[in-house]
Amino acid sequence: MTTVRAKEGDLWCELGEYLGEGREGICHRVSNSNTELRGMVLKEMFDSQRALKTLSHIERLLTPRTKRSFCETPSLECLLVTLFMSEEGKCCLLMPEAHGTTLLDVSSLAAVMKLSLDERLLIAYQIASGTRTIHQAGIIHADIAGPNIIIDTQQIRAFILDMDGGGIVNSLPPRIKGHHGDWMAPELQSDSSPPPNQHSDCWSLAVVLHEIITGLSPFYFCSTIQEISKYVGKWPPSPKAVDTAYVQWSNWHRQILDQIPSIVTLFKRTFNMGQKNPQARPSASEWEQVLQNRFGSLPQAVRVCPQCGQENSQELIYCHNSQCSAIIHRVLGRCHNCRCFIPINAKFCPECGNEQIN
Repeated sequence: MTTVRAKEGDLWCELGEYLGEGREGICHRVSNSNTELRGMVLKEMFDSQRALKTLSHIERLLTPRTKRSFCETPSLECLLVTLFMSEEGKCCLLMPEAHGTTLLDVSSLAAVMKLSLDERLLIAYQIASGTRTIHQAGIIHADIAGPNIIIDTQQIRAFILDMDGGGIVNSLPPRIKGHHGDWMAPELQSDSSPPPNQHSDCWSLAVVLHEIITGLSPFYFCSTIQEISKYVGKWPPSPKAVDTAYVQWSNWHRQILDQIPSIVTLFKRTFNMGQKNPQARPSASEWEQVLQNRFGSLPQAVRVCPQCGQENSQELIYCHNSQCSAIIHRVLGRCHNCRCFIPINAKFCPECGNEQIN
């Protein structure tokens, strides 16, 4: 069993099942640790030479204040990372694990499309709300894409993943440029393009929401990325204007869009004017508001205890089940006084009693 230990502070994690890897790191499920956290994943970044630079970037991006604000948004739970440098000199991110369907391709959307339209719209609302919270914090996600969205179809809950390559508006450029494909805004497709910004995030958000709501790429009628990035026709196209092979999909697309006219208005702004004019794209706040209007009142968000399964209100730090009392918000920060790892939204350090600065 491999054990990863923090270079500074009393924190160690035993690595369990391999979960996969991306461009910058490899993820394992945490089988045991000396914290009270349950259901966690550890991501070890590959480039040890750049570890300190990576750690500094993420610390600037995800400050304690930002993470405390994220605690109030259910779809951002997996962005609540505990950062540390390992004894081996690797940058490590300890984060909550999400269970569900990752939106990788059309086939992976099949489970999501078994949900009712209103359930899919509720999931879309959660993603829009999470993106709005990210943007209000002045952050650019830079990689909103199907592989970074997980949907729990049992709980009707969405999770946004992997923001460690993002940036801060007018301050910290993103380290990455997102996923190639229709998720990437047209202005980013060129190798010499400027870095991502919140307007490019809004393109990616619209594509993800369209996939969740309709089960299709908004450019299902295009066969290559080049066609998507250069598309100048009317969106959505008339069934008469698409290739014969796509007519069936076009009819299905129209049937769904006819049920959500106010939402279609935002799609049209994104994929018509927003194709060439990024500032014309609807903001995450607009998406959140239009989707919220669909429901009138939304179900109250709860956080399920990872240890006993008890439902808790969002603002609690510890499970209200007196027989459990496990940590609900699954991220740690450092005490400003004794530097021990403590719950990120604790008002006082449970080790030294020092009041934490907001």
